[in-house]
Amino acid sequence: MLVAHLVHGGAIAFSPDWWLWLAEYTRFAAAGFILVSGMTIGLVFGRRDGAYLRMDRRAGEVLVAHFAMTLLAYALLAPQYPVGPLVWQVVTLREGHDLLPFYVVMLLAAPGMLWLLRRGLGWLLLLISAGLYGLDIAVPGTFLLPLQDKPEQSTFLVLRWQGFFVLGVWAGYYLKRFDAWPNRRKLAVVIAASLVTVTCHLLAYDEQYGLNINPGLVFWKQVLSVPEFVKYLALCVTIFGWTGLAWRWLASPMRPMATLGRHALPVYVAHVYLLAPLAALSVAVPLPDAGKLAWLVIGVAALWAFAVGVEWLQRKWKPTRYVAAPAIVVASVAYMFVWQLL
Repeated sequence: MLVAHLVHGGAIAFSPDWWLWLAEYTRFAAAGFILVSGMTIGLVFGRRDGAYLRMDRRAGEVLVAHFAMTLLAYALLAPQYPVGPLVWQVVTLREGHDLLPFYVVMLLAAPGMLWLLRRGLGWLLLLISAGLYGLDIAVPGTFLLPLQDKPEQSTFLVLRWQGFFVLGVWAGYYLKRFDAWPNRRKLAVVIAASLVTVTCHLLAYDEQYGLNINPGLVFWKQVLSVPEFVKYLALCVTIFGWTGLAWRWLASPMRPMATLGRHALPVYVAHVYLLAPLAALSVAVPLPDAGKLAWLVIGVAALWAFAVGVEWLQRKWKPTRYVAAPAIVVASVAYMFVWQLL
């Protein structure tokens, strides 16, 4: 997510040629994050009892993390904002970014998804998901979170993006079955996904390449149009597929990165506050396009160090996981209150 926001969000400016390919690769982060989140639930909890309680507790953690991230941002950037109205807006999900609230909705719906999968009704789950996506295309805004009334906070429309989460849960539930496929079949799927990815890329950016071959397909992330959905999905399958086929060689070098995955929620919150310093450094220290890749490496390394610190703290004091976000909420509100008094 950090690399995607630095590149695709324009925090670090690359030339058009570099941006075209870097942004296209890194922009899969949103769909990849949601897809992997769903896969984790399908794989870990698909055949376990008590999944509802685990999802319920995790949803609570994510919701409090959303409160903490939003209130801390205001405490740092706009401490003059009236505390009472702000807290009410945040708690009622009328303020902040919409990814974590979207994730909360998905976590609360996950037990129902697992219930269908356990009864061999995966086809029905996919059909319901496709129906909800189609409903929002036919009647835009059928279901919106409160904060999605503002266009700038409407990135992850629930009925559109739930498709990736549902596909993730479905794929995670059947992952062992897919793993048992012969490599020849896996390779055929990955090559097909790669061809779809390249085709979608050329259609989406046909003008930049001087091709003019797009028959009118709209690739639009904000509302996740059908062509964009296909492009995202093909890119995710391509990246995950080639990674899986090469895993025997990647397992050892990638092992340190597992620390990031184990602490995905605090790492996601932390990356928001790393964007501005890295963007400022990239302006203060001008580098050619190839050199700017160093800022991306530095950012990932900083997040890895943060994740290592989180892991160390949790080892020393296990309640850290449950008290950190509430403590940030209290500290942010207290800081704004004192700042306004002074």
